[in-house]
Amino acid sequence: MNSTNKHIIKAFTLFEVTVVLAIMSVLIAIISNSVNRFNEQLKVSTDVHAELNHWRSVRSVIWSDFYHADSINFGNGELTMFEDGKEAAYKIIDDQLHRRSNADWFNLEVEAERIYQEEKNEEVVFHMLFPWKEVPMDLSYHYQTAIDGKVNAFFDRLQ
Repeated sequence: MNSTNKHIIKAFTLFEVTVVLAIMSVLIAIISNSVNRFNEQLKVSTDVHAELNHWRSVRSVIWSDFYHADSINFGNGELTMFEDGKEAAYKIIDDQLHRRSNADWFNLEVEAERIYQEEKNEEVVFHMLFPWKEVPMDLSYHYQTAIDGKVNAFFDRLQ
């Protein structure tokens, strides 16, 4: 037998194939962990945005009720606002803020601590306290009576 007639096929050695597979598996693991981390961050961001959007919509309804109210009454932990024959009321039930429109109470699904009224210089300020990241957030509305009420009160004092 002649050794010069050997057929040699150029190929990768077993060691080279193993090294390439190891490098590829490390790269795939890094990419997969990066994608998982990105998805986790995206979910957290989406949850925070959904929570903020819900809070903003509830706050908008509260401000709208305050702004359009003809008169506001507070008693027995219930804040009631009247506008052109319509009535909206807010009350805390089981640490959740509820709103009554007509006869039905609706859970606004916002945690609330307290609703109270404060008088400052013959004016009334209504407060709603909400726990936000373990710090109480105060949503307050400075209620001023309409100008006709002030004029009537002025003339009532003159008599």
